[in-house]
Amino acid sequence: MLILNFALCDFFSSLAGLLALQKTVFSGSSLTYIFHGSCGYVSSYFCYFLHVLVCHSFAHSQWILMISFLHRYYILDRISPEPVKILRLCMIAYIPSLIFVLVYLSDLADEEALKKVVYSFHQKYFYHKKELWGEVVIAGNLSVWSPSTFAAIIYMTIPCFPIYAVIVIFRYRALKILDGRGRTTMSKSTRTSHKQLMKALTIQAIVPIFWLTASSLYLLLLFQLVDGAIFENMPFRIMECMPMLTPLISLYFVRPYRSVISGWIVPDPFIKPVILSALLSTLNGLPVVQ
Repeated sequence: MLILNFALCDFFSSLAGLLALQKTVFSGSSLTYIFHGSCGYVSSYFCYFLHVLVCHSFAHSQWILMISFLHRYYILDRISPEPVKILRLCMIAYIPSLIFVLVYLSDLADEEALKKVVYSFHQKYFYHKKELWGEVVIAGNLSVWSPSTFAAIIYMTIPCFPIYAVIVIFRYRALKILDGRGRTTMSKSTRTSHKQLMKALTIQAIVPIFWLTASSLYLLLLFQLVDGAIFENMPFRIMECMPMLTPLISLYFVRPYRSVISGWIVPDPFIKPVILSALLSTLNGLPVVQ
């Protein structure tokens, strides 16, 4: 269930980012985005919706990462929870992200008003000349200090700190158990599998460094410490590395997935029963990793 949540976040953020191809353009206190993707053929509202979907997916993936560490600790300390309980927990964790989407969508400004702001603040780029840029698609917010936009910015930035604090705490507790200071009924192979999965989750927790890098660049743009078309395009291009790397980590560390990929590359009919057995084990409970 948690892997499915990760997969959905990665899929929708990648698809929405591909269709939007937005770049951040700060114009005074206005937060505006110019969209170079195919969403412009539909409408500026559709582009803005895709932008919100990208932000929502990136933010929600951090909650799922925290739940993954909590889930691993719960399994080590007690027993594996029922799938219904995991589903219920995922639905509860999604509530803040859903509220974020509804709030952020409600603050979309008028496109013509935003164009006037962008044209006046960035005259050197000649955005108003259709022979240079074509029909520029712009969407965003007139003021970063409006309650809806400011609340959205807070949700995108502040929760990462308590989330990572929880991850560090429960990673430490889980490793204590795996070092033999906890559950003693665990077999050596099961203990090794848990350690490898913890390693995978730890590496996956490092991936959001791209988020921190993009956020830092975002702040530099906000306070006009850096400027230029290249810097304006970089924040979301950097963040889009995250949904590319997280599936690769799962494919490498979870042995059934790695076995399937290896089987595609080097077909071997003798290992197919082993792969099938490992996949069933993954679906029924503990992921088989090594």
